Amino acid sequence: MKRPPVLNSSRHYREVVRHRGHPHLRQVSGGSSFAWFAIRALPMVLAMGIVAIVGIGMLVTRVKTGQRVFTPAERRYLVIVAAQATEAARPPAPLGYAFNGARIDTMLVFCVDPVGGPQLAPPLLDQARVALDLWKTATGGRIPLSISGECRGAGISQGGANVIGWEHISGGAIGWAKRVYGSSVIEGGDIALEPGWPRVIDPACTVSTIAHELGHIMGLDHQLGDGRSIMFPYNQCRPALSDRDVAAARHLYP
Repeated sequence: MKRPPVLNSSRHYREVVRHRGHPHLRQVSGGSSFAWFAIRALPMVLAMGIVAIVGIGMLVTRVKTGQRVFTPAERRYLVIVAAQATEAARPPAPLGYAFNGARIDTMLVFCVDPVGGPQLAPPLLDQARVALDLWKTATGGRIPLSISGECRGAGISQGGANVIGWEHISGGAIGWAKRVYGSSVIEGGDIALEPGWPRVIDPACTVSTIAHELGHIMGLDHQLGDGRSIMFPYNQCRPALSDRDVAAARHLYP
């Protein structure tokens, strides 16, 4: 190992740094110590300078384009205000109208299985689409529900296969809707119609039954005191929504 040179001048110091690196810089003293510190601190100073220049450039760009620079606290506040504004814009629910506490958030696509029931005219698929159109028209198409077509032989799974079809129902009911929940979100369902109901061959009765069950899929409950509602528990074969039905649908799907 060679003996380190004696450093007695700033010029000599610079030569050592240039030609031999800096293994002996800690031996400098006196006037050369400041130069040693400057060399060690230079990379950090350069990095801080680059960060500052980039930050100032981004700020200037936002100012030039009219963009407001928000702090994290301001951003959280804006999120809360936006949510409150959305809720304030939601049409009010009809007084006393019953909901089942959930709604559809993503598109649900149903199919129709005509197997196992009477031959209807118009076909079951067409009547199901008429029933869905009642709700779509009421909300301007905002309900995330659609009917893709027939799915013969799919059957009613009662497990959220999104099928509208026939099934013998006990207890005198003419239809039911099975919903699959995820927290407060309806993720799927099935709709069954009683094939032995004598009035099922009447399109007005079938359409109103399907519309009623679709209402349950959407998040509506029975309206016990409103005989004009499509959600009244007893089918009156009137395929039309009441004003309260429309208001309720618009409240859920503004």
